[in-house]
Amino acid sequence: MNRRSISNCGDAGAALLAALALLVVFSLLGTACLGHVMRDMDATRYELRTVYARQSASAGVHAAIGEIARALSVGEMPKEEFEFEFPVYVKYDEKSEAEFASVKREEKEGEAAELEPLFNVLAQRKALAKVTVRDESAKVDLNHVPRAALEALPGLDRATAREIKSVLPRTNEDVGLAADDERRWFSSVDDLVVRGIVAPAVFDDLDKDLFTVYSGYDLDHPEGVINLNSAPAEVLAAVLGVDIATAEAVVVARPFNTLAEVCAAAGKDPATLNVPASLLALRSCCFRIRSEARYVTVSEEGVGFRPITQTVEAVVVFDPEGRNPKIRFWRSDLVVVGDAASEEGTGAEPA
Repeated sequence: MNRRSISNCGDAGAALLAALALLVVFSLLGTACLGHVMRDMDATRYELRTVYARQSASAGVHAAIGEIARALSVGEMPKEEFEFEFPVYVKYDEKSEAEFASVKREEKEGEAAELEPLFNVLAQRKALAKVTVRDESAKVDLNHVPRAALEALPGLDRATAREIKSVLPRTNEDVGLAADDERRWFSSVDDLVVRGIVAPAVFDDLDKDLFTVYSGYDLDHPEGVINLNSAPAEVLAAVLGVDIATAEAVVVARPFNTLAEVCAAAGKDPATLNVPASLLALRSCCFRIRSEARYVTVSEEGVGFRPITQTVEAVVVFDPEGRNPKIRFWRSDLVVVGDAASEEGTGAEPA
C-alpha cells in the first residue's frame, strides 16, 4: 500500500470520527432538548391541575354563599360545614371527538343517542371542595364599635381604644386627633400593628377571635354588626358593660328574640350599654368561609394520584335583611401537593 492510500485511509478515519463526534453532540443536544420539553410539559400539567384546584376552591366559596343566603332567607343559621363536588372538563381525544360527531349525526336523524360514553373521561378527574363557615358577626368590629366597648375587651386599654378611634374616618369620639386625610378604615385586624397602634408583642397576646373589621355592610351607616345570640362571653361583657360572670349567664339564657330580653338577662338598661342598639342584632349577617378543594386524577382501578389541594378563604357580609352579599375579603395562598405545602400569594377581591 503506497503512502497516498494510507493518507486517504487516515483522512477517511478522521472524517468518520468527526462524524461520530457530531452525532454524539447532536444526540446529547436532542436528549437535553427532549428533557427540557418534558419538564415544560410536566410544569404545564401541574399548573393546569393547580388551576383546577383553585377554581374548585373558589366555586366552593360561591356555592357556600348561596347556601348561606338560602338559610338566612328562612330565618335560619347556615350549617358550619358543606361538601361540594364539581365537574372538571378535559379535552376530548380523537376517539371521543369521533364519537361526539357520530352522536350529533344520530341526533339530527331523530334517533336517541347515549351520551354517557362520551363523558367517561370526566370520571377520571375529581374536584371536591370541603367548606367551613364561621360566624364573623360574633366578633367586635374595630371599625364601628365605640371606645367604651373596645377598652373593655381583653388586651386593650383606654389609650389603645382611643388611638383606634382616632384613626378612623368617621367618629364622634376623639375628634381632631388625626387629620382627615390620615383617617381610613381598617382593612384587617393586622392593621393594628401595621399602623403602629399596638406593638407586635401586644398583638400576639390578643385573642384574634374576638375582633373583625368586616361585619359592617355599609361602612358609613353600619347596622347590626354584633350578633348577641352568638357572641362569646368576652364580647358580651364588653358590649353590654357587665362582668364576665354576668356575660356567661347571658350566654346560658340564649337564644333571645328581642334586645329587651337580652337587657333583662344582663340586668341592664338599654340606654347604659357600651354599644348603641343600632349596632346590635339577634342574627348574623357576616361569615368567614374557608374552602379547601382537592383535585385528583383517578386511575382505572379507582386509585387516586397526583393530588393537589388549594385553600381559598373569604369573608362575606349580607345586608341587615340577609340579602345582597358582598365579599369583603378574599385570599388564595396555600397549595398542597401530596403532603408538601407552599405559599403562592394573596389577593383581594373587591366587594
